[in-house]
Amino acid sequence: MPSRIVDAHIHLTEQDFSNTLSYLLSDAKTTGKILLSVAVDVASSKANLSFLKDVPDFVKIFIGIHPHFSVNEDAQELINIAKKFQKEISGIGEIGLDGKYNNVKSSNRKQRDVFLSLLSIAESLKKPVSIHSRNATDEVMEIISSYTIPAVLLHWFSGDLIQLKKGYAQGYYFSFGPAAVYSKKIRELASATPLDLILTETDGPVKFGSCFSAKQAVPAFIPSILFSLSSCLSMSYDDLVTQVYENSINYLGQNI
Repeated sequence: MPSRIVDAHIHLTEQDFSNTLSYLLSDAKTTGKILLSVAVDVASSKANLSFLKDVPDFVKIFIGIHPHFSVNEDAQELINIAKKFQKEISGIGEIGLDGKYNNVKSSNRKQRDVFLSLLSIAESLKKPVSIHSRNATDEVMEIISSYTIPAVLLHWFSGDLIQLKKGYAQGYYFSFGPAAVYSKKIRELASATPLDLILTETDGPVKFGSCFSAKQAVPAFIPSILFSLSSCLSMSYDDLVTQVYENSINYLGQNI
């Protein structure tokens, strides 16, 4: 089967996609895109699972609790869902830590507790994880090192080169999104990442400025991301599409 374009991190259940979701799914089906739909809380995790009834296998389901929502979410409920639907879900995410908004000790403690518990269920069920690590990369990587996780994705990675090297030495994947088209820093990070650990994402429906005119990120952005990455990696667009597709299969641990 020919290589397919993969969006490794998109929030299909977000309200901002409510009016365009049918189009996004139709486009993915027509063009052969693979979408890894991540969640941010128990409600969006349940909404993600609703895709199982209506959407073909080009949507891969992740469930999780984003650090922004960890204070008010019930991690045990999500763990119960993961156990019940372990055959249906493809991974655990979006989970992690966020140092930018973590100014209260109680919030820091809850973020960490939720993160640890969801890493534990990912380890138990042998599922890959999609990790949020903004301003907390060192702490995130230190924590992950204590678990045996099949595959780790540091999504929308924006750390430094030292952290990047530390991560890829552990075999972690790194996903690059629309910022790779216009950000010198992101392109430098991508250039330093081993080819077999690069994934592509949109993080839609996040809006991006610059050349994207503050539009919602959608999977149709992925070819532009791939083109920009192929340029800074000095390889052909087609070869990079093939490489990222193979990386995505390895990350998920399943054929897609």
